[in-house]
Amino acid sequence: MVPMLAWIARSAPDRLKATFFAVMASFTNLALSAAQLGTKYLNQFYVVASEVKDQASGAIKVAADYTQLGELLIVVTVLSFVVPMLAILFVKMTRFRSA
Repeated sequence: MVPMLAWIARSAPDRLKATFFAVMASFTNLALSAAQLGTKYLNQFYVVASEVKDQASGAIKVAADYTQLGELLIVVTVLSFVVPMLAILFVKMTRFRSA
């Protein structure tokens, strides 16, 4: 995170450094919040559970279930590639593109 913020600060226009940095930091916070929300929903859709035992009796309360772990890994890998590429494509194809 810190190297990215340093890169943002260095690449900002000289007369707009503070504003540019603040806007980019806000976008970074928005992306982090979206990632957490996406993680929540992916974990609700792909249920992966570890074994939970009762402390007193040693009986298993929740059995381990890793059947959807492979699918979850594939979906996360694809999303980690596709979402940034779509964002880059969006910026290049719209008026948000810089000179």
